[in-house]
Amino acid sequence: MLETWKQLPKYWVTLIRSSAIGCWMGITPGGATAASFMGYGIAKKFSRRGTVRHGEIEGVIAPETAAHASGTSALLPMLALGIPGSATAAVLLGG
Repeated sequence: MLETWKQLPKYWVTLIRSSAIGCWMGITPGGATAASFMGYGIAKKFSRRGTVRHGEIEGVIAPETAAHASGTSALLPMLALGIPGSATAAVLLGG
C-alpha cells in the first residue's frame, strides 16, 4: 500500500485532468458512469506509453477520480439552481 502512495505524485496531471472531466460531467447531467468512461479514455489517449496496460495505476486513478469528482460536483446545480444533477442530489434535495 505504501508503494502505491509513493507512485501517486507521478500522476498529478492525470488527477487534475480527470477531476476536470468529472466536474464537467457532474455539473451537466452526465453522471458518474459517463465520467468514468471519459476519464479512462482520455487517460489512454494521453498516456506516456500511448496506452494504459493491464495493472497500471493510471488506469485506476483516472476513472475513479472522474467518478468521485462527478458525484461531488453534481451538488453544484442543486445548490445554485435547485436542479439536481444526479439521483443522489435529488434524494438530498427531497430531504
